Parts: sequence; structure tokens; C-alpha cells
Amino acid sequence: MLSIDGSNVFFNSNFVGLIGGTDNVNSLWSGAGVKGHFYYQNNTLFGLDDDLPNNSMAATDALSDVSSYISNGITSYDFNLVWQDVNALRRYNIYTSFILSYSTPCDTFTTTATTNIDTLCKGESVQLNATGGVQYSWLSPFSTFNDSTLANPIATPSQTTTYIVTIKNDSGCVKTEHIKIWVRPEPIPDTIIIAPQICGNANGSITVGTIPQGTLPFTYTLTNLQTSTAVTQTNNVFNQLSIFNYQLSIIDANGCSWQSDTLFVPQINNITASFYNAPQAPFSNPNQSLGKAPMEVSFFNTSQNANMFEWTIAEIASYLAMTGPKDTLIQHSTFNTQHFFTEGGTFEVCLIAYNNLPQCADTVCKTIFIDANENVSVFIPNVFTPNGDNENDNFVIQVLGANLLESLEVEVFNRWGQEVGSRKLEVGSLGEIPVFSGMTEVVIWDGTTTSGKKASEGTYFYVVNYTTKQGETVTEKGTVTLLR
Repeated sequence: MLSIDGSNVFFNSNFVGLIGGTDNVNSLWSGAGVKGHFYYQNNTLFGLDDDLPNNSMAATDALSDVSSYISNGITSYDFNLVWQDVNALRRYNIYTSFILSYSTPCDTFTTTATTNIDTLCKGESVQLNATGGVQYSWLSPFSTFNDSTLANPIATPSQTTTYIVTIKNDSGCVKTEHIKIWVRPEPIPDTIIIAPQICGNANGSITVGTIPQGTLPFTYTLTNLQTSTAVTQTNNVFNQLSIFNYQLSIIDANGCSWQSDTLFVPQINNITASFYNAPQAPFSNPNQSLGKAPMEVSFFNTSQNANMFEWTIAEIASYLAMTGPKDTLIQHSTFNTQHFFTEGGTFEVCLIAYNNLPQCADTVCKTIFIDANENVSVFIPNVFTPNGDNENDNFVIQVLGANLLESLEVEVFNRWGQEVGSRKLEVGSLGEIPVFSGMTEVVIWDGTTTSGKKASEGTYFYVVNYTTKQGETVTEKGTVTLLR
């Protein structure tokens, strides 16, 4: 029992003890009063002076363990100091400060946070693990989770980040743990340059530019999305590509990968078909006739970027109806061509120029005009070869303007003047000479004698006589050579 300056201490209506007097250690001023000295760490009191760490106070012992007076989870309390009254004299003490320290079940709350890897590529996922609680909450501003409330969620970080997990136990205690994950960047190129394919050539290309992030060396894979075929290489340029959709993927030395969207290699058809003819109509009058049949016209190819060609020449059936039916006269697959026009008319000449493939083509057409033939012309060869190969086996003459003839007679003699073959025809008789204005072929001699034997090689003589419907008689003589 103190004399007159003590104070009764009550905590949550529980009497803790009567304190008062001069502190044995802190006695700088006489009668300065009670002062407790300690600090608390890891469930242990340090720096105690003349205090006892029990549940009571007495005299200068101003330290009390009040844990038995507090219910778990309670965060408020009632604390009272009642001054001592001695001999009916009321005195007053001044209390300048006090410290209340207490411990909770959280002091023994142990948690962990771990992961199986701490470095990965962007786009990859990591397994996070935490222990020690019953409730978990994971947080990272640069990550997604399959479920952030799990103890062991799957996380996918978009960049290097620190994961914070809040762990709560069944006593309501909360702790946080941290895990840092390093994320390697994707090997994304700064540019992708696509060069088109020239139609007919597999010469398209895809060039991958600089890759600012990632670790050398890089491996490039280009997949043809139509054929599902893939080419893998360390070179950043893919050549010999055709028109298709492709997809590019890049892997760096760390195994980090990047994949592009669909890349389309376009196609350019740079073929230009063009030609000119000789003779040709003047530029100021393209409808002017090139001349009078029979005549030969040459066509000169001036096409660009092509290596294969097809020529067609068609007669336009009606001079006025340019869209009427057409008869194809010739077709050539040569660079240049020429054609012998045996009759007049309106003709469409077309050139198809292409590069390797017919679909890589360009077409140009021109219309030419040739005046009709008004005279008879006979074309006689100077050699024939009756050897049975079905080529030039007979002595054949060609007649232009047979519709203007009344009769035709041809005789063939050997060098001794003996007749070896002859033909006498009248136009329209027995249909032997068709009546039309074009070129007519007439077989004169098959190279055998009158006895049916093969004539010997050598020079033979012919005489051609014909009479026109106007009564004109014409005779032509010459030689023809027989070769076997």
C-alpha cells in the first residue's frame, strides 16, 4: 500500500494493481513517478528495468500482460486510472504518458510464396504457390490469372512484374508475400517487306527487318497457309515465293517466339502485248487498205516481259458487222509471223503474249483491210518429192481467182518431149475446180509414168494454158524438179 500518491489501474473492468512511487531506474527528479521501459519483438520483451512481465502492476512495476483480459479479435478496450485517497485528503497525480503493448495470434502466423521458375517468355504462364492461410488474393497490374483467389493460380505476365499475395488465416490475421518474375520480350521485327510475284515467275519475297528485342540468333519459319508446307531458316529473307497467304514465326536463342498475322504475297502481271505490221495503213487513216490480194503481210512482235506468243488471224465475215462470225485462218506460236493473203477482206490479227503460264497473258488485236483480187494468178512450184511421206508428194499448182476461169489445162513432159502427166479442167465441170475467189489447189502429177512406174529423178517441163471468162487466153511454161 502506497502512502498517498498511488493510482489504481483497471483494464476492461479488471483491477490490475496500484502503482506509485519513485522509479528505481528513472530517478532523475525525486518523486518523478513511475516509468516503464521495454520494447517488444518476436513475442519477447527486452530492456525491462524494475518491471515484471506478469498480469499485475504494483508500486513502480507499471508493466502488465493483459492478454487474459482481451477476447480474440477485439480492437477496443477500457482503461481507467483511479487516484488513491488517503486520510480523507484528495490528491492528484499528473499522468503525462503511458504505453499499452499486447500480442496476438498473428505473431505465430507463418506464410510462404514460391514459384518453380522466375524467368519466362512473354505469352508463357507460370505456376504460383502460397501457403499458410485459408484465403488468398494475388495481385499484379501486368498479369492475368486463371483464378487470383487460389493458393496456386496460373499467371500469365505481360512484362516483368512483382506478384503480391495477401494471405489470411482462420484467426483473421493477414500477411503479404512477394514474388518477382522476369519476362523476356517477344522477338518482334520492326518491319516486314513483301515484294510481289511477277506473274509466270516464282520471284516474290518476304524480308524480315531488324528485331530490336530478343536474343540472337533468330530462327525464321514461313508457312504456306494453302499447302501447309513450311520453310525454316536462319536467313531473314524468303525468296522464290508465289501468290499465296503465308504466316511467319520467329524464335530467338531463349526459345521466345512471335507469330505474324497472315502475310499475302500479291501478283503483278507486267506483260504488254504489242506488234506492228508491214505494210501498214497510215496512222491518219487506219482503215486504208494495205494493198490488193494476193499479198504477204509481215507482223513484228514488240511485246514486253513475255517469252511465249500465239498469233491468230481471223476474217471478219461482214465488213459492216464487225461483231459477226469469224473464221480463224492461221495460228502461230512464234515471235514474229507473216501471212499470205490470197483474197481481199477485213481481217482481225491478234497476238497473245504471256510469260511461262497462259494465265500470265496480255492480248492485243488490230484490224487490217486488203482489197479483193480481180485477176487470175497461177502459182507453180519448182520441186516436188513423191517419196510417200505425205508431204509435197504431188506436183500441185495453186490458182488464185479460180472463179474468173473458164478452163484450165496443164501438161508435163520429160526431157525427150514425152508427156508424163496432164490435167484439163473446166470450171464447174464435175466440180473439179471449185468456184470461189480464194486460193485453189489443183493436183497435176503424182510422179509416175503413163505405165504406172515411178518416174526417175530429174527436171521436167510443164505448159499451163487457161482461159478467163472474159475470153483471155494465157500460157505459162517452166520446169519442175522431181526428187525422191
